[in-house]
Amino acid sequence: VAFHVEPRLMECHFGAWEGRPWDDIHAETGDAMMGMIEAPATFRPGGDGETTFEVRDRAMAWLQDTRGRDESVIAICHGGPIAAILGTIGGLDVERWPSSVPRPGAVLTLPPS
Repeated sequence: VAFHVEPRLMECHFGAWEGRPWDDIHAETGDAMMGMIEAPATFRPGGDGETTFEVRDRAMAWLQDTRGRDESVIAICHGGPIAAILGTIGGLDVERWPSSVPRPGAVLTLPPS
């Protein structure tokens, strides 16, 4: 069994907000982080972070590459890419994606393509 780090399943890059507690970011910027939902194609958290749709695009590229394999694929990743995948394949508006973030440690099975 081969294991490797898959960069397309990494959490969103949050720019200058990277590694900072959410409470500190909110205290400093108010509701600015809502730009990730309100402007998913253009808002860059922390000024130079990754847009919500960039996260979606790389996570969906990974999913597309795994479909049709003759083997099972197990992925361990952050809530952002999971929500982007589930929201996209479920046809949800981006505003509803946060409800697709699973609880920590949850096990999900994606439907076949």
